[in-house]
Amino acid sequence: MISQHVKKLFLAMRFPTSADYHFGPRTIEPGVEEVEIMMRGRGAFEHNGEFVDIHAGSIVWFYPGDIVEAITAKENPYVTIVFRFAVTGSEPAVMRPRFTQWEDLAQCRRFCFDMLKRFHAGFFSDPYHANCLYSRFIWESMDSENRQRQESWSEPLEKAVDFIEQHFAENLDVAAIAKHAGISASHLHLKFREHLNCSPRQLVLRLRLAKAMELLCTTDMQVKEIAGGAGFSDVNNFCKFFKQRTGGSPLEYRAQMNPPIK
Repeated sequence: MISQHVKKLFLAMRFPTSADYHFGPRTIEPGVEEVEIMMRGRGAFEHNGEFVDIHAGSIVWFYPGDIVEAITAKENPYVTIVFRFAVTGSEPAVMRPRFTQWEDLAQCRRFCFDMLKRFHAGFFSDPYHANCLYSRFIWESMDSENRQRQESWSEPLEKAVDFIEQHFAENLDVAAIAKHAGISASHLHLKFREHLNCSPRQLVLRLRLAKAMELLCTTDMQVKEIAGGAGFSDVNNFCKFFKQRTGGSPLEYRAQMNPPIK
């Protein structure tokens, strides 16, 4: 669970700045993570010796020991909402970059101001709600990174992914995928590692597994039929792979997803 180290949300506050404002430096203390979401305006936060521009929708993440130092634009001072989480000493399950971007600015503002009001109304007295909020910020931050990677996709990579999505249940090999994309197999592997953090073969297996899970939930097909329909040539290898990825057998997964009606 990505938020299991979060104990509670102990501060949520609106933080407006004025023209030429310079804040910090200050150090995030042990046992604290801080997420600042920019509501409007422009400014810059220090990172690795340089100031990085921020604007509305920016998600700025600080971990224990990080230095916070910021300046604001003279003509357009920024307003941020600060969320401070009390955390255990364990490392977060997912580490986020210092700067990412919330795509839907209107949604970002509505959500953050709503969470601010809920905090002051005592809604976050239950640690579960703090875990949910923290996970939402993780989601938006990771979604920002995924969008950036997709925007930088080359045409050959896009062709390769489209080809795999259409033919994953067939007897695909890397050479055929690379040929369709118009690049060499080694170049294809490089592109996949750079943008998708996996190999072409791993993407094929992910799609086959997803198809098998769909068939288990929505049909009465036998496991052997499902294995073949998802692109697995051997049912025993399919069952072994399925258990490695999900922790249970295909039939156990079907039973879990389709419990009997009482």
